[in-house]
Amino acid sequence: MRALELRLVFLGKGHPQVAMSCSSIASTQMKLGNLEAALERYEEALAIFIASVGPRHVFVAATLCSVAEVHVKLDKPEQAMACYKHAIENRTADVGALHPSLVYIHYEFAILLERKTLFAEARSHFATALAALTAEYGADHEETQSIQACLDRVD
Repeated sequence: MRALELRLVFLGKGHPQVAMSCSSIASTQMKLGNLEAALERYEEALAIFIASVGPRHVFVAATLCSVAEVHVKLDKPEQAMACYKHAIENRTADVGALHPSLVYIHYEFAILLERKTLFAEARSHFATALAALTAEYGADHEETQSIQACLDRVD
């Protein structure tokens, strides 16, 4: 909390470092089970990141994934899905559909879709993650094979 206070004083509320402090506090809150407090801090960080670095930045996507994770823990899958969709749309517009920074987002979204028995949608996101990993690391890479196993599971 002290780091956040100092950053607010010296950098101002709209600085990305303030958002990073908010995210760190939110992560701790989440680990402690204070999900509503975590959600509030992540949303604060998200607003700062969007205003300071733009909606397509990787920090925004990462924060959206964190917000989605809290929503999953709060048993609010629709809100989580909206966060993942938003993160995918923004990053894809910035770096292209098969960029490695999208793999985690597609994977986590696919896992959630699979849990909701939305297998066709889950398959699509696993396939996109697989294509990105295959392009980056090749078919024999451990992570590529792990995503392939997930895709096989929903086929």
